Amino acid sequence: MKSMHKSVIYLLTSFSIIFTLNCANDKVQTPKENDSTSVVEEATKSETISENEYEKYPEGFIDSNTFQVVVSSLKEDLSSASTEALSVAKKKSLQILLTYPKVNITPDGRKELKEISESGKVVKTSSYTDSRMYFVYQISRPNLEAYVKKQLK
Repeated sequence: MKSMHKSVIYLLTSFSIIFTLNCANDKVQTPKENDSTSVVEEATKSETISENEYEKYPEGFIDSNTFQVVVSSLKEDLSSASTEALSVAKKKSLQILLTYPKVNITPDGRKELKEISESGKVVKTSSYTDSRMYFVYQISRPNLEAYVKKQLK
């Protein structure tokens, strides 16, 4: 009888603790009258998110034939921003490509990698938002990844 009494006490204590914890976590939030978000504000938030997607683009080999980097420019003029981004993207892609071969690269191999990095093009451009423009630069060549990782001397 005592063991059954202890079991009932443990059971009731457990339920009361669980009930108390659940009640403490279930705070009801009442909507504030002045805290409404307008359609314009929501649209602005979604545009900001889409601009931030450029920061999340993958860099490196996105498939066996394509290498990609993302760069940004602070220039407001599209022409000068594109020129700057292209220059930076070529340098950035070369620096990243140099990390892939497992062996030391000969001067000829470095020259070849430089030519590969300069053969790409800008495939996507953002609009000027948050004081910058984003550019996606891709290098496409059949079996590019295998060539850079294994065949380059």
